[in-house]
Amino acid sequence: MNDLVIVENKKVGRPSDYNELFHIKLLYETFMNDEGIAAFCADANISVKTFHNWKRKYKNFRKAYHICLPKGARQSERKAQLGGKDFNFQSWKFIHMNRYREIYQTVPKAKSNSIEDMCIAAWKGFQKG
Repeated sequence: MNDLVIVENKKVGRPSDYNELFHIKLLYETFMNDEGIAAFCADANISVKTFHNWKRKYKNFRKAYHICLPKGARQSERKAQLGGKDFNFQSWKFIHMNRYREIYQTVPKAKSNSIEDMCIAAWKGFQKG
């Protein structure tokens, strides 16, 4: 009556074809063109989930991403400096802060809004420098 049935968990989807030379070059080109993860995924024909899996799985890809991220932010900042009279700063700021948020998150997030948790997070931020 209450028999336990064990079901084998099958992976869904096709395996992604990761090519280190091609994808790291594409990553660099994407960020140097002031584009982000969404543009890379579209050009590489992968999902955002696959992108983050690659970051976790492939050390050189993760390392390249962390090198390309500030380079892309620098390109974005140059675009803002050259802005001109029709430059929409609010729109640029929204895109820039979302695309490059990892490099601006210097203080660890607190577990809750309690004073104790916020102090612990701040202390961890001070320890990181």
